Amino acid sequence: MKEIKKTIFDRIRKKGNYDIEVFSRSKKRVRIFFEKNELKTLHEDEVEGIGVRVIKDGKLGFSSTNVLNDESIEKIADEATLISDMGTKDIGNVLTPASSYTELKGLYSEEMVSYRLPELMKLARSFFRTAKDYDKRISLDSANVELTVIEDEIGNTLGLSAKKEKTMLTYLLFGMAIDGDDISSFDYRFGVSTNLKNIEEKLNSTATQFASSVINALGAHPCKSFNGMVLLSPQVVADLFGQSLSILLNGEHVLRKRSPFHNKLNEAVGNEKLTIMDNPLVDNSPYSTMFDREGTPTRKLTLIENGILRNFIHNNYSAKHLGCKSTGHASGDFSELPTIELHNIEIPGQKSLKEITKSINQGVFINRFSGNANPINGIVSGTVKGGWFIENGQRAHPLTGVMMGTKVFDMFKNVVAISNETEQTFIGELPYILVDNVSFTGE
Repeated sequence: MKEIKKTIFDRIRKKGNYDIEVFSRSKKRVRIFFEKNELKTLHEDEVEGIGVRVIKDGKLGFSSTNVLNDESIEKIADEATLISDMGTKDIGNVLTPASSYTELKGLYSEEMVSYRLPELMKLARSFFRTAKDYDKRISLDSANVELTVIEDEIGNTLGLSAKKEKTMLTYLLFGMAIDGDDISSFDYRFGVSTNLKNIEEKLNSTATQFASSVINALGAHPCKSFNGMVLLSPQVVADLFGQSLSILLNGEHVLRKRSPFHNKLNEAVGNEKLTIMDNPLVDNSPYSTMFDREGTPTRKLTLIENGILRNFIHNNYSAKHLGCKSTGHASGDFSELPTIELHNIEIPGQKSLKEITKSINQGVFINRFSGNANPINGIVSGTVKGGWFIENGQRAHPLTGVMMGTKVFDMFKNVVAISNETEQTFIGELPYILVDNVSFTGE
């Protein structure tokens, strides 16, 4: 990377006084994939590439390549410069100055890097068999174990230079239970680790949880239509709360006034039980990162505090236009311009899941939600999957054929309780959340 960066800097500097950024990514992946109860794919690949951003007089140029030879490197340097010269001036086109970073522990494992395909295959087969052998009624639509090694490096002519490495083992099960004509709803279980410590135990636990969930979902039937409480699983919290906030708090949407929250800063958008943070500085967490796609240092950021909207998330572009500093949320690959994304959502809990469940006189637990949650108009509409009808603090029976309707904004305001327990999701370790005043349509 050092020699490539020097080549690009030297070539572009000969053309004029440009600010230059070079971002590189190397990604190695080993994947074991089962489909329809059988081994389907063994796959190894490696992708590496370079993206170059060039800015002069507020005009931006960008080009990228995944072919790292002299000809391709020179070509993207020339292309980025040409595009910049032809561009339109924009005050948001700025680079990150030299910065210092918080060192994070446990994001890179030499043991995981040296893990070979036969070892990974053994682990994947055990994962698959643990779920499959739990009960003969289990049908696995897919199972996936994937080992990824990522190395990012960024440097620019403002003196910034940074490098980070991460290893991840990701595992996923997706399937159902079949007992004659009785077919459960589909379910999935997901996990990711940055190291191999207790990895067999983690995979076996995930497989067992999945198997138990789909078996217990057999015998489902609808409940009566009613308006009441819903207990959201961590996966549904990720879908309804997390994904909505990634758009509602996005600085680009705030700038364009596409977010309904664009004028709500320091106003109530939820009730006092709801506090949400983004924390990318947690040791040993696969969701952590010490800098973003632009090299801006990341930090723990309170998004909503006791229901009050405290911060939006920004990259350099949205921050410059809105007169604030980047929050370190630039995202993207080497082949694309930086966008904006959350890193690692945290939602503090107040009660145990057992306490919360006991407090529900009549309600629904949703394990998975199949439908739409529109963060712009707030409308949530879809089908309860892997759900349970809860009565007098107990799970009465599994559900099928039940629709849920509400609004995202109402859910924020109608939070009743948040669990201390959390589970891994694709956007962080999230709790169970109990929400009131939700409409269910059943029999």
